[in-house]
Amino acid sequence: LAATALLTPHAMADTLDNVRQSISGTIPLETGAGEENSGVYLRVNAAANFADDVDIKNIPLNPNTIIGIQNGKISFDTGMNLDIGIGIPLAPSLAIEISSGVAYNSVDSVSGTWISVAGPDSVAGGDGHVYQVPLVAELVFSVYNNNTLQVNLRGGAGLQWTNADINNVYASSVGPAFDASLSGNAFAFRYQFGIDCLI
Repeated sequence: LAATALLTPHAMADTLDNVRQSISGTIPLETGAGEENSGVYLRVNAAANFADDVDIKNIPLNPNTIIGIQNGKISFDTGMNLDIGIGIPLAPSLAIEISSGVAYNSVDSVSGTWISVAGPDSVAGGDGHVYQVPLVAELVFSVYNNNTLQVNLRGGAGLQWTNADINNVYASSVGPAFDASLSGNAFAFRYQFGIDCLI
């Protein structure tokens, strides 16, 4: 039996880049030839992306049967995040930054309880990926800057599009011949905050 269910991944929207190890840089953008620097800058950030597990409450895999996954969990491998932002100064220590990018995590495993006409079983397997594309506006406040070390606080909100494509989820005692796929797209509210230490 092959079954497909719509996975609405809004729960992942605020968690996929909650912990980062990153390399970033900023590039001042000039206002034009012969003019002074406007203070507008371009920020590029590449980071390791650590994703929280996502709970599966109850996903029916076939509307004509009672087959479904309950009390499950999707776990992810460490992924990558690329983030690009444009900053516009509002005051000497305050800027607004508009950013977007892409975050990617592959699926490590899916676990839970497989419910079917034959009775409950354990969920096994699981592979695939999750992509997320945010569009966020942030306020960036410089709390310390001595021209050698700069410390910024940042926080903001926006929207995020998430695409999940998870395959080869099956009942453990039956094996891959009895499998399912979880897939879907969703928009969700996104919030983020953090601290920058720039040398």
